[in-house]
Amino acid sequence: AGINASSTVLDVGAGIGGPARYLSHKTGCKVVALELQEDLNQVGQDLTNRCGLADQVQHLCGDALQEAFADNTFDAVVSWLCLYHIPNHKKLFSKLSQPLKSGGVLYAEDLFSLGDFTPAERHELETMLFGNSVHTRKDYIETVEQAGFSSVQFDDQTNDWRQFVDARIKAHNANLESYSQVHSPEMAETIKIFYDSVSGLFNGGNLGGVRMKAVKS
Repeated sequence: AGINASSTVLDVGAGIGGPARYLSHKTGCKVVALELQEDLNQVGQDLTNRCGLADQVQHLCGDALQEAFADNTFDAVVSWLCLYHIPNHKKLFSKLSQPLKSGGVLYAEDLFSLGDFTPAERHELETMLFGNSVHTRKDYIETVEQAGFSSVQFDDQTNDWRQFVDARIKAHNANLESYSQVHSPEMAETIKIFYDSVSGLFNGGNLGGVRMKAVKS
């Protein structure tokens, strides 16, 4: 995305701020880390303070569909595995386009649909992943372009991500006893159910992962 020390970046769905801190530390850029959940936002702020990056990373608790940023504010908008949570992709990408400067970059890693989900898969998406916007490649690209972006790069990461989630559940199962001792058996089982669900969805052949980049026209 061409991020450097002079860049201002909006991180949508920043969680506890890991990517925002990494970007700022590696490049010197300034980041607004937008996160909907207050508890994650507070943890992120605390970690950023402890890392000595409070002057570079601003944590903001807010809704990406409602937050109002001034036009032409950011050089880049970035997001990692968050956009599929947010309903109404058309409104979302329009909102993300508005504060970007002309020529600014939108970069996202996200989920998309490779095929029609079965009722069971749809239930897993909604209840385990809170997937409110999982669209086909064609619809995804069209929505991004309609929001004022061009040069859309849609890099399918499904095979790599499938291998990752399969390895993750195997590692969790192999270390289940030690994980249970540290975090409690209940937590270990909760994580196991989630990891199993994600692995099952990717191996079902209808869920894909994408690395997407687009430029504001």
